Amino acid sequence: HVDAYRLKSGKDLQKLRFADLLADPHNLIFIEWADRVSDILPKDHIKIFLEFVDDATREIEIKS
Repeated sequence: HVDAYRLKSGKDLQKLRFADLLADPHNLIFIEWADRVSDILPKDHIKIFLEFVDDATREIEIKS
């Protein structure tokens, strides 16, 4: 899990050895606030959007 909220760009994520995480095919990486580091995300990444509907309901959209 990567929380990119405080990162300004992909350069900040690179400093945290993101390439090492990507290199391991066994890793499943979830990134919150991924729009902040979108410049270095792999082209084949999958986006999952969670939308608040009410206290008990969320809508989930998956895009590749």
